[in-house]
Amino acid sequence: MTRAVETKNMALFCDFENIALGVRDADFAQFDIATVLERLLLKGNIVVKKAYCDWARYKEFKAAMHEASFELIEIPHVRQSGKNSADIRMVVDALDLCYTKEHVDTFVIISGDSDFSPLVSKLRENNKTVIGVGVKNSTSDLLIANCDEFISYDDLVRPPSPRKKAGSRQTTRKPARKAKDKAAQAVDDKKQEAWDLIVETYEAL
Repeated sequence: MTRAVETKNMALFCDFENIALGVRDADFAQFDIATVLERLLLKGNIVVKKAYCDWARYKEFKAAMHEASFELIEIPHVRQSGKNSADIRMVVDALDLCYTKEHVDTFVIISGDSDFSPLVSKLRENNKTVIGVGVKNSTSDLLIANCDEFISYDDLVRPPSPRKKAGSRQTTRKPARKAKDKAAQAVDDKKQEAWDLIVETYEAL
């Protein structure tokens, strides 16, 4: 008797502003969610789709996201705190789904923000598979390393390169990132502590 292959049930959490800005900075055409979904559907069923953003600032994307059946979570942008508010809401919603919906076994984080690394670690501790989706140059190496798999948006939208001659092999290396100064590192450490506290607080509820 042949065993049936288990189909993954995926939940998508999209940090929309982060991914849209990453696409813009990489000089790609406007962010195309349909291309991302086409790739993910090869892996299984998508049962939850949530996108977080101040949608008043990204009105031109709302129709495409609605058409793709995303629930658009409105996070008003309040100076510098607006971005963090979106991140916190996304973390809380992902953890809630992790603990209440056992049939969801795969979480897809569409973002390049290193702030989501503690969330990824916590999801994996709970035996969830985590797939990251982001633009290479604007995605944290830490986030990529923490995910079970990383899908590069660049590879999804870039036309295939010409076939290389036989025998020629190139090794692709990631561009070196500039070293952060001590002050910036201290800020990152504080942010990491804050995210750890959010996760711990949620679990204590």
